Amino acid sequence: MLGNWSLGIHFKAEQIPAMWELYTEVFGLAPERLHVSVFEGDASVPMDQESYDVWKTLGLSDDHIHWYGVEKNWWSRSGVPSQMPVGEIGGPDTELFYEFTSIDHDPSYGIKCHPNCDCGRFMEIGNSVFIQYIKSEAGGLDELSQKSIDFGGGLERIMAAQLNNPDIFQTELFVDAATSITSLLPSINSVDTRIILDHLRASLFLIKDGISPANKEHGYLLRRLLRRAALSVRKYRLDSFDASPIIMSFTKLYKSVYEDIDVVLATDIIQAELHKFNKLLDSTKTLLDGREVTAHLLFNLYQSHGIPLEISLEQARHNGLSIPDGIEQDFERLVHIHSESAKSASAGMFKGGLADSSDQVIKYHTATHLIHQALHDLMGESVRQEGSNITQERLRFDFHVDQPAVTDLSERIVQIVNTKIRESIPIYAHTMSKEEAIQKGARASFRERYPDEVTVYAIGGTATDVSEAYSLELCGGPHVTNTGEIGTIIVDKIQKIGATTYRLYAHGDDTATTK
Repeated sequence: MLGNWSLGIHFKAEQIPAMWELYTEVFGLAPERLHVSVFEGDASVPMDQESYDVWKTLGLSDDHIHWYGVEKNWWSRSGVPSQMPVGEIGGPDTELFYEFTSIDHDPSYGIKCHPNCDCGRFMEIGNSVFIQYIKSEAGGLDELSQKSIDFGGGLERIMAAQLNNPDIFQTELFVDAATSITSLLPSINSVDTRIILDHLRASLFLIKDGISPANKEHGYLLRRLLRRAALSVRKYRLDSFDASPIIMSFTKLYKSVYEDIDVVLATDIIQAELHKFNKLLDSTKTLLDGREVTAHLLFNLYQSHGIPLEISLEQARHNGLSIPDGIEQDFERLVHIHSESAKSASAGMFKGGLADSSDQVIKYHTATHLIHQALHDLMGESVRQEGSNITQERLRFDFHVDQPAVTDLSERIVQIVNTKIRESIPIYAHTMSKEEAIQKGARASFRERYPDEVTVYAIGGTATDVSEAYSLELCGGPHVTNTGEIGTIIVDKIQKIGATTYRLYAHGDDTATTK
């Protein structure tokens, strides 16, 4: 996705001509193929006459300017104006579409074709959102004193428009990798080819960002992507599937921009996961042997093993098992219940994985800094924080390490952390450039994107010098003022959640003394 923001710098009169110049002169798209949409207004907000007028000055005829309502040409985080809470900002947008004249309109989508028709003749390739209004306490929409713009343009779609071909998988972003697939699977159809391409490319970038296949959170998403690709391969009864040519094709394409892609690591992780899943699918027969087929059984196979419903049902029929009527609906109901439960569990999370800003949560958050450094002390520089989740009841800390966990790791962490707590080490916040912080040895969360100026929290050292600090991390806070405020920490367990990723749970011991 291409994008840019304007925060009170310019507005419609400057943005729309710049957008037009970008697409017609820089990208070289034929103006006669381009259509635009503008907001037609409703009872609560007027039509976007200004955008229309600007488009007209650029030479667009009325048959290339299309009016749509709040469902198509309005943006806010909450949806249409009637759904916006007090204080919510939003506004109209203007969208740019490319017309593929080689595609005939399908009347099953409506009598008349238009840019938002789903027949495939039009493709949206750019969008400028004009953040112009704020919801007032009276229920209306007031103009903002400072207006902003959020522009987005789909890179793959723009490239498809340049080729005058609506199939993004025919662009140079995919063609080499697609050739690798067809050389391995000559009879593969286009749908399975696209599934493999899209899922393996996404997997490559998740691995680049430090994700490994796992049964929880980010790792589970990666696992699901790879397993979906594996299912498309499995249809063709291939004994083994070598994904390395596909991964290499993507790597060659993106390496000049994403220099930290490790093709060897990505290939090893992907191949191992594909092999593991194929073995699991082969074992489905055993997992179903002699068991009553219920929605709960199928859901457990899906949730715990990643085996899709259709695969389990196919194997159950092959095993001669009876399948109750309505089991698919019961299965979907369980999936929905699980999804809603997961949403509830993640709702209300505070900054940096904190449930709130209570004293106990702040103590636990500070304790994660000590735990992080203790892990480095015990297991070396390959330790990398992968995330945290902190409530008033406990802390959870995920970390990556290249080597197997050392013996008695929990006990050794407890010893180091509580020793530092008993020392009541002062904690200082220092502001410096990101480059300076890294040079001084500050640790950073692998997933975070930091600004040029950062806050570094030092456990130890002085108010002006971090060189003698025990722990030094880029962090937004909040923290206690000295480690003695944390109280005794007990590590409950450390479990493996990925090939090289572990999850640590800990809590405070109110009965213990830190003196």
